[in-house]
Amino acid sequence: MRNLRIVLCTGIDKACKLELLRKVQACASASGKGQVHVYDLWESIRKVAESKGYSGSRIRITDLPPEELELLRELACVRVAEDFDTRIRGASDRSWHVALLHTRTISPRRSGFVKTLDKTQLALDPEDCWSVIDNVESMHANLLNDPVWSSHVSNLDQVLDRRQEEIANTEHWCDENIGSRHHYLIAAKESPETLLGLLFPLAGAKEKKGKVYLSFPITHADEKIKKRKQEFVARLRQHYVVFDPFSVTEYDVAFSRYQMANASAEKQSQRAWLEKLGAVTVDNDYRLVKQSDGVVVFYPSMAVKVEDSNGEWIDAEQKILSAGVMAEMIYASRLQRTVEALWLSDKVPSPFFTQHCSSPVFKSEEEFFKHLG
Repeated sequence: MRNLRIVLCTGIDKACKLELLRKVQACASASGKGQVHVYDLWESIRKVAESKGYSGSRIRITDLPPEELELLRELACVRVAEDFDTRIRGASDRSWHVALLHTRTISPRRSGFVKTLDKTQLALDPEDCWSVIDNVESMHANLLNDPVWSSHVSNLDQVLDRRQEEIANTEHWCDENIGSRHHYLIAAKESPETLLGLLFPLAGAKEKKGKVYLSFPITHADEKIKKRKQEFVARLRQHYVVFDPFSVTEYDVAFSRYQMANASAEKQSQRAWLEKLGAVTVDNDYRLVKQSDGVVVFYPSMAVKVEDSNGEWIDAEQKILSAGVMAEMIYASRLQRTVEALWLSDKVPSPFFTQHCSSPVFKSEEEFFKHLG
């Protein structure tokens, strides 16, 4: 079983991992860029457990002693590798076939949470690990209806903590076993094209696309600006693998609820949650920057109404420096990542903005894409 390309896809339950992997599989099939094979490790474990006389119940399997669970995982990994090897045995180029293995790094038990991504998975010789995350609130609602998880996630804070703990565990596992640059944070709502770009090169190309993080002033953008950003991202994906932070919308949802809260107690509660979620959002966005080769800053002007000297309201252009964009540019510069910026305005950008750009600031989208060639 040589030359098997396997990617481990981790994340706590209800993170929509399998749904995302199926979309990637369908996208690969439709585009002809390569073949993606999806496996569910826990389904393989269940089949192995039943063949060994264990119960097929998720609750019962999860609560097995660590040494027995490790043995079942080992056998399940062997079966996955054997099946994948059999499927592509007649392939002329095995590198165009990738197995995406749905697994997780944390599993709840009566004694508490335990890591389940360990030396067993090394037998698969994975090339990458993806930590798939979804919005906390949607995960929480679904976990409350799951018999394995319901008693462990009574509130949003617990789900958020488990999700971030899972990411940290996967990062650590990658650092220790296959290298830090082999871990990727992936939003469940990220475009399947992004994941295909991580797996396969462009048609006719020898190398994969470069990876960029899109930095964008989300807080100050209206729907028209957001639509324009999406159109820009579609063009950008022709040149790069693009990580779009807007694929995770939980902070914006929380911010809207905070603004709509009326009662003082509710306002205070929403603010406390917003502050915790904000810190996590910053950490995750920095992860996206770190896993990229560079940052592309898309900074449009905001249309506003201002009152002139005659008391009439007229259209004007507003440029508000985003703290998030500036922080991401500085962080990328310190990591020695490239920073290419589109400053879509006739106004001269602040020197604090241009200081962290790797190339001249672009004044239009056309100028930027002409630069890319």
